[in-house]
Amino acid sequence: TSPRVLWSLIDDAEVSVLLTQAKFLRCIQDIPQSMPSLRLIGLTASPKRIAPALPARCEYLASILHAPRRADRDGPIPAAGDPGALAQLIYTSGTTGKPKGVMLTHANLAANTRSIVEYLGLGASASIVNVLPFFHSFGNSVLLTHLAAGAKVVIELTEEFSRS
Repeated sequence: TSPRVLWSLIDDAEVSVLLTQAKFLRCIQDIPQSMPSLRLIGLTASPKRIAPALPARCEYLASILHAPRRADRDGPIPAAGDPGALAQLIYTSGTTGKPKGVMLTHANLAANTRSIVEYLGLGASASIVNVLPFFHSFGNSVLLTHLAAGAKVVIELTEEFSRS
């Protein structure tokens, strides 16, 4: 995916937080200044390697993941939303033109998860090594079903991230 396509998807989805690996820094370097929704970019590399003219603050991903949550700064943890509310926006490959966002509700994801957990008989003793991308419906489904069943999910991390 070209940086131009990536930024059009991020703008279309009104992304507020972007998490990325250092190997994609070239894409971030060219981020347009007109992305009002983007507030935070989490990186697996030091933010010092990024051009200072980005439209969002950059932080080291490990710092974000390990930072204590503070109600006075972060607000309360949101309660479960309306089952009909948008939960995910997954983009098509764009084979017939521009990629299109497929809107999935909490109810969509819950129904899919329940069905697969029941069909496969997943439980807490199950485990999976997931190498599928989570932005794809199959990888996303594997993650959600195993987490819902209380199963073990092993996710391959890049060497640079596992050292943090």
